[in-house]
Amino acid sequence: MGKGMAAAMLMATARAVIRSVVLHRRPAEALQLAEHALRADLENSESFVTLFHGQLNEIQRSLTFVDCGHGYAFFLHNDGDVEELSPRGVPLGVPSREAYKEGTVRFEKGDTLVLYSDGLIDARPELALTNQLIASHLNGATSAGKMVDMLIGMTNKEGPQADDITVLVVRCTG
Repeated sequence: MGKGMAAAMLMATARAVIRSVVLHRRPAEALQLAEHALRADLENSESFVTLFHGQLNEIQRSLTFVDCGHGYAFFLHNDGDVEELSPRGVPLGVPSREAYKEGTVRFEKGDTLVLYSDGLIDARPELALTNQLIASHLNGATSAGKMVDMLIGMTNKEGPQADDITVLVVRCTG
């Protein structure tokens, strides 16, 4: 949450903590530990961190994930159906009695995971309505790279953006 040096420092701290706990733990356990480690810093700065953490298993063609208040993600099936990812949890630093829960998606050939930042929504507020609307802009794309280009191209803004735009696309090709 936020911009500038304070937000960057907090994000660097959060990134370091998360990287230290994810290597040998399942996503939900790792993020529970990260939230515990970051709680005091987040409370003191009156901040929170949204994130989507996933562990991709290429052999099983599956992604196990935890959504900590990020929400800007969907699974696009090869037949065009859009699957909303669940469960969703609260951001790190937001008090909750609920433990983080994992979700899993399994990839078939042509299936695609799409993650994006709120910068895409800031550039095109109408896109916040549904992931189906965003997915409709990907028709005809045959590669992850092309999908990224199409998503970034949706902003069509001259000059500087109000916020950064981050897009990640994972597509199963075989």
